[in-house]
Amino acid sequence: LQKVDLAARTVTIKNGDGNAETFLFTESTQIVGTADAQGLSVREGSQVTVGYTDKDGRKTAVRIEVVPK
Repeated sequence: LQKVDLAARTVTIKNGDGNAETFLFTESTQIVGTADAQGLSVREGSQVTVGYTDKDGRKTAVRIEVVPK
């Protein structure tokens, strides 16, 4: 997890290829491993798994899971 922008409701991660990917999240995004989206911001640097939909080039997270260390 590289960056969390609460105002824009986005998270940026580094994927397995080392490339940055940005995902939108909504109130219905399931967040596992921390209480809520605000909790993600203090978890920057953690490994996460993101399940998402890709519609018209717009990636929206349906699940963000913080992987325990």
